[in-house]
Amino acid sequence: MYIGDPVIGKMIEVRYDRYRNDGERDRDRAFIEQFNTSYVSWWPEGRAALTGKQRQERNLFLESDISAEGCRPHVVYTVCGLNLQAMQAEWFNIRNKPNAHYQMLRKSCSTVVLRVLKAGGALNKLSAAKRAWFSNNLYVTPKNVAQICNELRDAGLATKAKSQNCPEKGSFMFGLR
Repeated sequence: MYIGDPVIGKMIEVRYDRYRNDGERDRDRAFIEQFNTSYVSWWPEGRAALTGKQRQERNLFLESDISAEGCRPHVVYTVCGLNLQAMQAEWFNIRNKPNAHYQMLRKSCSTVVLRVLKAGGALNKLSAAKRAWFSNNLYVTPKNVAQICNELRDAGLATKAKSQNCPEKGSFMFGLR
């Protein structure tokens, strides 16, 4: 997820195309993070375990997430009308926490994105009933984040673009497609 204008984020990615492999990027990771501060990504180090904490290893670019997922995103939302400064501050708190970790049900990519959206006031844009529903999930899935973004779209605060690889409705398990 990009905080702010995704076009600017893409321009930063193009600037770092000179890195031919992940090894080069890893060596310059601290330098890159100074400039690409608006890309939210939260991955486990290695494969995700169903239980327990793991060290986190976030990707720095959308193309790195696409490579890790093995495909392009099914749906892309462009959200507007949220407090970008609050979102940025929440993301800095999350990513700069010492010994930050990944945990499948409590601190995954979906929960991190939801925390950043909440900080920007996304849930305040929903009705009280929907705000209560999304605030009290036992665990958060990408589908839950998409549902919130759909509500923001319906309120005129987001646009939605489906990709060709988006699965049909009904082909999901536990909220995951």
